[in-house]
Amino acid sequence: MRPLLEINNLTMDFGGLRAVDNIDFKINEGEIVALIGPNGAGKTTFFNCVTGMYKPTGGHIYIYKNDKSKKRLNGLKPNKVTEYGLARTFQNIRLFKQMTVLENVMIGRHCRTHANIFSALLRNKKIVREEYDSASYSYHILEKMGLGYFCNEIAENLPYGAQRRLEIARALATEPNVLLLDEPAAGLNPQETSDLINLINMLRDEEGVSILLIEHDMGMVMKISERITVMDYGKKIAEGTPEEIRKNPEVIKAYLGEDIDA
Repeated sequence: MRPLLEINNLTMDFGGLRAVDNIDFKINEGEIVALIGPNGAGKTTFFNCVTGMYKPTGGHIYIYKNDKSKKRLNGLKPNKVTEYGLARTFQNIRLFKQMTVLENVMIGRHCRTHANIFSALLRNKKIVREEYDSASYSYHILEKMGLGYFCNEIAENLPYGAQRRLEIARALATEPNVLLLDEPAAGLNPQETSDLINLINMLRDEEGVSILLIEHDMGMVMKISERITVMDYGKKIAEGTPEEIRKNPEVIKAYLGEDIDA
């Protein structure tokens, strides 16, 4: 399988606290991979480093482009990281609540369009066409996500589960190769979680997007993931298939907070 994202010795310090400690990680084309660990393990900090929200203290982050060359992402701003094919969602939903559902998704298209403030003011044929194409592409994504009916609805009026899907739709509008989902099942009921599992599988199988997710719902993680990486106190303590992780003594110890031999 072709690698898409490769991370070597990633480290992130906040003063005297080491939140991410020399993590190696890789995700390949067509994979669904989970990153798990107890609260405070460093998972979201890891995401923030990879997506340009934090500048890592050390290590290297590479993304492989479609021509198979790789680009080092360290120090790039989040919008530039997105242009290279990484998109993410957040644990706490971050929508433009007073904008419509369609407008929220169209915002995700900005990294793939060419309009600037001057061309937008001039409203020439090229810009009008680009806006039309952007709206059409965004609506197509909403239909795939089961949100087409809500396209003209104000985002904050959507049910909570639909808002979760809308945030994923906006990330998809950037045309990512790798989609990073931070707690996508948080706050969902069992039926919504089941629908989310189907949605993630569809994104991988039909859209060709590789998925990396942080998730506390272990039932979902074990059902959907091909590989699982486990963090504790900023370190990677285990990596393997769901069955390997389920039986790993270090993982059991990290989650139970006690010596399993006691």
